[in-house]
Amino acid sequence: MREQLLGCDGVLVWVNPISEGQNRTMLDALLREVAARGVWVSAHPDVILKMGVKEVLHRTKHLGWGTDTHLYRAVQAFREELQPFKNADGASSTLSVGVAIVHHLSLLNEALEQARAAEKAAKGVPGKNALAIKLCKRGGETYTISGHWNNLDLYLAQLITAYRLNRIPKGLPYDVRDSLLRLTALRDDEDTSALIAVIKDDTKRILKRKLQVPQRKRHPETLALLRLLESRIGIAWDEPPDQLQENAQEPGKDLAA
Repeated sequence: MREQLLGCDGVLVWVNPISEGQNRTMLDALLREVAARGVWVSAHPDVILKMGVKEVLHRTKHLGWGTDTHLYRAVQAFREELQPFKNADGASSTLSVGVAIVHHLSLLNEALEQARAAEKAAKGVPGKNALAIKLCKRGGETYTISGHWNNLDLYLAQLITAYRLNRIPKGLPYDVRDSLLRLTALRDDEDTSALIAVIKDDTKRILKRKLQVPQRKRHPETLALLRLLESRIGIAWDEPPDQLQENAQEPGKDLAA
């Protein structure tokens, strides 16, 4: 096929983007190659990536190949319009979303593959109706977090707010990550309970060292953050946050360290 395409002045491409479990990965690579060698390709794979294949189906539903296609641009709109629909078990429709965060120099097709992997992770959450976020660093490291809507998204929003207000020391996330990477190297697939306990204990040590230093220890904002982390990762404090007394520091003071 490559030689046939290279023998053309131009090619018009129409292909089912998802068929029998396959995708456009191999085709797009071939089309990029022939386009780089001077063949006019329509639509170029990079154009398709920017447009969004599924939105094209919605915009062209009035044409001969179209069907009754709907487009939802917001989660709330999806929930409201699909709430009346039930499956055979009486369950409502769910929405699973995958988000990939990639380097700005990454190729569009690579970014799309990461987004598809994040979407697959979201659909792998029991019960679905989930969100998955995949962070893809330039150096090749990837991190994925997933959970249900109205849980993971709200938790992340609280952490983002706390970080922006300088309530979380800037080195804290890196310390926790380094500890996790170091300890998971000792993983025993046959017995993970002991490793999980060690990870929680070490995370607790880091949080106490970073958040319970004298200038933070009894600040109300620090107590709220400790309660949030306690409920999320299951850490039991030696001295429960609710029993700590507030000190005399003013609530609005910058806590960055």
